[in-house]
Amino acid sequence: MIEFFTPPATDQSVGYLATIFGDVGGVIPSNVASGGMNILSVMFLTFNSVALTIGALIVVYMTVMGVIMTAHEGEFMKKWHSLWTPLRAVMGIAALIPTASGYCGMQILMMWVVVQGIGAADSVWSTALSYASAMGSPVVQAKIDNPGVLSSMQGLFAAITCDESARATYPAISPTTVYFCGKDGTPTSPFCGSDTIFRPTETSYSFGPPQAACGKLTYCDKSKACDDPASLKCSACSAQLRLLPVIFQVFRDASKLLVAADYDYQNYYVNGWVASTTGAIPNQAENAPFIPAWLSKYCSDNGITQCRGPVSSADGATRLPGYIPDPNTLASSSCTFNGATTIQKQACYNLTQLYWKYALQPQLKTDDVVAVATSQYSAAMFSAAGAYIKQLQIQANQKGTLASQSEMLKDGWIFAGAYYYRIAHGNGNIAGDTWPALSITTPANTALAKARTNTARNNVDAVIELIGIMNGTITSADNPSGQAAGATNAAVVTIQQS
Repeated sequence: MIEFFTPPATDQSVGYLATIFGDVGGVIPSNVASGGMNILSVMFLTFNSVALTIGALIVVYMTVMGVIMTAHEGEFMKKWHSLWTPLRAVMGIAALIPTASGYCGMQILMMWVVVQGIGAADSVWSTALSYASAMGSPVVQAKIDNPGVLSSMQGLFAAITCDESARATYPAISPTTVYFCGKDGTPTSPFCGSDTIFRPTETSYSFGPPQAACGKLTYCDKSKACDDPASLKCSACSAQLRLLPVIFQVFRDASKLLVAADYDYQNYYVNGWVASTTGAIPNQAENAPFIPAWLSKYCSDNGITQCRGPVSSADGATRLPGYIPDPNTLASSSCTFNGATTIQKQACYNLTQLYWKYALQPQLKTDDVVAVATSQYSAAMFSAAGAYIKQLQIQANQKGTLASQSEMLKDGWIFAGAYYYRIAHGNGNIAGDTWPALSITTPANTALAKARTNTARNNVDAVIELIGIMNGTITSADNPSGQAAGATNAAVVTIQQS
């Protein structure tokens, strides 16, 4: 018969048809359908003989009845007078005649249509494989997102800041503001003498005094991830464990600047000035702490001549207003000062904006330390995935790793679904294995208070607002648009306190 689309002799779908139906009158290649006939073709030989007999009886009935009706009515064949009636009868009987293969002509024709469809499908599959060969493995098209990395880095920065606040050994600023490891706190706690080394052989890191009062970071287990050293899971885990100590150190350096700035500012705010016994203007206290240089610049930039906090009057009857922000006032709180002068109103900025702009940003030399860490971490994971995908491309045509193009072409279109399933499954594994375990329990503002009888300074609220200032989600009088200079984070996740 005429062949428009000839499937390969090794096409698996043709082989399955040959196993089931035999060679079907030579339509299925003889090298595939060995033996010619099988049990189904023998059954069809009998079935087609029965069908032929019934068909012949119907034709005889139509002929006899036609002659009778013609003699009775005088009109040829009466209701069967159509030109096509004898043609259909002859062709129908001919199509039902069994061949040597056991199948009739109509069945052979239908199998020919099926085989031509297989050949057409193989042509399409060959085109797809040619494209994959020319353009590269579809595995490289895997979409890799970075789920929750920014949120994890924000939580990690908050936890480390809380941890550094607890480790600070500053003396108490006031009866209600002490440091956990300071002389007025709990300096004998084992936590105060512990190191801050990141240990890659472990799978978690606790921050703060016992019971992880400042949060807990969970990361990948290399002993499990590297069961297969050549796997992406192992490469990503190794990259994570190499980078986390660097991020830890960057965050600790930034946190120490925040803790130091907070102590200097609070100490000056609370203990820098005392009431004057001779006039309304307060005097600097004896042995008063020096004004931090960055605070002096803040006052100078804002025209604040009395760069101080509030103090009691000489007789203790009234409270003289301060001209710099209360170090315990948050951006989300109502910021009010005694008096209504312009300078006093101008001083009503949120605290973290003051710390960020004048104490931290000039030393950190970046607009968002968390965004930088997020970018570096993501780049490391993407790099591990890229190297793994490149290795897959090298191996793609090596026998025994992924089926070569010739092998896939030999099997025919029927395994195309399995091929693409293998690709989708591989892409899914790449997307999942690119991001090893990384989760953080963020600290609660009251966690350190629960670790001791007196409230310990933890800066949790301050660092959460600082993160908002850096990524532009918190506005202030000095940042009315809510956009930090140089902020590049399109998706911002706000840290929720537990």
